[in-house]
Amino acid sequence: MKFPFKKMQKSGGIRPLLHILRAAKMQLLFLSFCQVVQQAINFMIFMLMRDLVDLSLAGDIEALIPKATRLLLFSLACVPLDLIIASGLAAYLKRCSEELKLRYLKRAFRKNINEFEAAGISRYVNDITNNSSTLEEKFFRQIAACIQAFLRFGMSVFLLIRLSASLLPYMLGLIAFMLLVMWRSGASLGKKEKQRAGFLEEYTRFVGEVLSAFRLVKAYRLEKHVTHDFDHRSKLVQDKQYEIDVRRTWLQAMGQFLMISVVFIFAFLGLRAVKMGVLTLGNAMVIFNICANMMQPIGEISEAIPQISSVLPIVDKMEEHLRNQLEQKENKSFAGLEDSLRFDRVSFSYEDNPVLQEADVCFKKGAKYLLIGASGSGKSTVLRLLRKYFNPDSGKIFADQEALEEISADSYYRHLANIEQQVFLFEDSIRNNLCLYKEVDEDELQQAIDGAGLRPLIEERGLDEVLKDNGAELSGGERARFAIARALLSHAEILLVDEAFASLNDEVAKAIEQNLLALKDVTLINVSHVVYRESRSQYDAVFRVARGKIAVEP
Repeated sequence: MKFPFKKMQKSGGIRPLLHILRAAKMQLLFLSFCQVVQQAINFMIFMLMRDLVDLSLAGDIEALIPKATRLLLFSLACVPLDLIIASGLAAYLKRCSEELKLRYLKRAFRKNINEFEAAGISRYVNDITNNSSTLEEKFFRQIAACIQAFLRFGMSVFLLIRLSASLLPYMLGLIAFMLLVMWRSGASLGKKEKQRAGFLEEYTRFVGEVLSAFRLVKAYRLEKHVTHDFDHRSKLVQDKQYEIDVRRTWLQAMGQFLMISVVFIFAFLGLRAVKMGVLTLGNAMVIFNICANMMQPIGEISEAIPQISSVLPIVDKMEEHLRNQLEQKENKSFAGLEDSLRFDRVSFSYEDNPVLQEADVCFKKGAKYLLIGASGSGKSTVLRLLRKYFNPDSGKIFADQEALEEISADSYYRHLANIEQQVFLFEDSIRNNLCLYKEVDEDELQQAIDGAGLRPLIEERGLDEVLKDNGAELSGGERARFAIARALLSHAEILLVDEAFASLNDEVAKAIEQNLLALKDVTLINVSHVVYRESRSQYDAVFRVARGKIAVEP
């Protein structure tokens, strides 16, 4: 018989889970130690019960009292130990859950923005919540159960050798037979679980497609066809689940039958040994209890292994989903802009809707630029491309002499600040929402507050007030000022502004725009449909985006 975990070791899915186990090794070692102590106490109880039986049969009443006292004390010791083990298991699962969710959150943040948005937030939420909970129950909890079972089995073998080494070969032979039968059945169950997972994935995808096509189904009266297809796919999933339930029930029944058979055989052999005078009745009872104690962990392992195997496809999918497809491309570091950001014959489309067509434009270091154009002309798309949210369909965007798509996003973003229309605010203090958890000089912070026009809000609420529900109590203009203040505090040399003044009154917007234009050595690219005559002349160039091209506005 092959080692049960061989296939799991070959799977790519087991490696990240082993990484999590290593992180929780101290909790697991403590739990294992407590379980060893528990088994030692249990076997001491067995031995004391043996002595009580033998002494009772011999009529040695005086010797019974100290033995009974020890039995009571050991039994009482089991109560707090059970509580400690339960707490240890909870601590181990807590650490595994924390490490697992943190791992996938970190992996999610390693992805490029375009890849992240293409997958959809719901996918990541499902990985970090639902799938992580499944792994906790079906892998990490079962791993702890398997370790406990192996410890119980090992201690049972040790005690059996001490009591009657002659019975050990028979015992191990029967156990090997049980393991072989149950493992083959368990492997078959794991295969069916994997098949069901495939059917379920296809079924879930189909349901999503059907509901997305609701209007089409109604318009062309396709209800009958769709419901028939739905019923067929649903039956495939349910039929496979039925097979799994039947196989699991059969496996459990067979396991119970084999365990009862083994216990019965050894009870018979024990009683025969007592009759022949080879064993005392007390020893026979202990051996019987040891046999029963050996059977239970085998049943637990046989149930745990299919569950452990069933989660590996989930892990493989999570790892594949979180793998950054552009990591190998993004291998060049960005030390800062030396000359310019340049579009070289850049074309870009949203699905089948072309936005830019062989656009050429150059943004020189330290210069100030204004992008104007009709709604939907592609102004914001220019900024999204500069932010590395997307890669061009054709052509190149250069930061100095390096193609932007080959530059590490992490190093590039260190020199970039964004002011976007959508502003996210953490459930935290106003100070932390402005500083974004960085140490900021107080004078610097106050200058940014004034530069963003946030002084009235700060005077009213203070810096320590906690914002709730993504700053729902703030106006659109106040939220926009938070984004501006963050950009000012970043000291970035490239500042990309996307309709930052749309929700501000003219007086405040003009003042903030002047503050941004006054920033030295900062490359400012401002997309705005609001153009103030007083400030337009202060830009080094005004570009109009129209018909897929970017042209200098006279």
